[in-house]
Amino acid sequence: MKINYLEGFSGYCGFGLGLLQSGFEFNKHWYSEIGKYAIANTRYNFPNAIYAGPIQDVSSTIGNECIDLFTFGWPCQDNSIAGKRKGQISDTQRYKLCGNGVSKPVITAIGTKLIKTYEE
Repeated sequence: MKINYLEGFSGYCGFGLGLLQSGFEFNKHWYSEIGKYAIANTRYNFPNAIYAGPIQDVSSTIGNECIDLFTFGWPCQDNSIAGKRKGQISDTQRYKLCGNGVSKPVITAIGTKLIKTYEE
């Protein structure tokens, strides 16, 4: 199944890698990240992925494209040295910028793969 996939706060795109290793294929793969090393790593490992900018700019980058699956890692900058360890009470509160959405065909495909895994 080919999906349109958005990975927010992507880091090194671990969710995307897991999906590929599970047999999913991407019709389009966007990622949102602000760390320059994470972006460079993703460009190297996923040369066909499309950089969607910081999470607050994603909708203007993607436009009206249909997204089948949106995953996101926890925005760790607020908890790390990069965010001066201010935690979730910081003024950025990046975690509030994300929601989640999954289309029914993707949920069905994930469920089918899980059932097959447990039956083996």
